[in-house]
Amino acid sequence: MYQNSGCVCGDAPQCFSALTFRPAPSDYVLDTGDATLLLWRSSKLDRSGPPARLIINAKPGRRGGFALENLFESMFVVVDEQS
Repeated sequence: MYQNSGCVCGDAPQCFSALTFRPAPSDYVLDTGDATLLLWRSSKLDRSGPPARLIINAKPGRRGGFALENLFESMFVVVDEQS
């Protein structure tokens, strides 16, 4: 997963395959507590440092974009973020 700072989907996380995702030099991985899920985050989102807690939910719908979740007519949203 990747949370970017803009583009088509704003700051909503997107899901990419490991073969298609290319992180930028300033992107970093958040600790998800699950070694099978990597959550990359754009450092451009961190004006006051990385979040202490980040909750991501999925809901029905479709965003304009190229992420894998569009294949399943669902999208990821940030429910709660606290620094």
